[in-house]
Amino acid sequence: MTAEVATSIGAGSGLGVSIVIARGTATLAAQPVRIVRPGGVGRNIVATDGTSSAQSSVEVVGLPALDIRPRDRFSVNGMAYEVVSVHPQRQIDTVAQAKVLQ
Repeated sequence: MTAEVATSIGAGSGLGVSIVIARGTATLAAQPVRIVRPGGVGRNIVATDGTSSAQSSVEVVGLPALDIRPRDRFSVNGMAYEVVSVHPQRQIDTVAQAKVLQ
């Protein structure tokens, strides 16, 4: 199963990208991942004053050894993202949620 993840994010798939993560003042080496929009594509946040805003989020899928943590930042195609959470189950792949920074 991990081999299938590696194939789906590899350069030959046309679906993967390399991200360079900024963690505090450190910059990590580029890592291969696949950026996926979750089923809801985004979500609508309603504030207590009645206003609302749309927040776009993505899933970052990589190999089990992907070095990614909450609050990490990266950019893809000119869009800046911040990691919100990382799923604890990492035997087959690593999946993290990230939000678009505005």
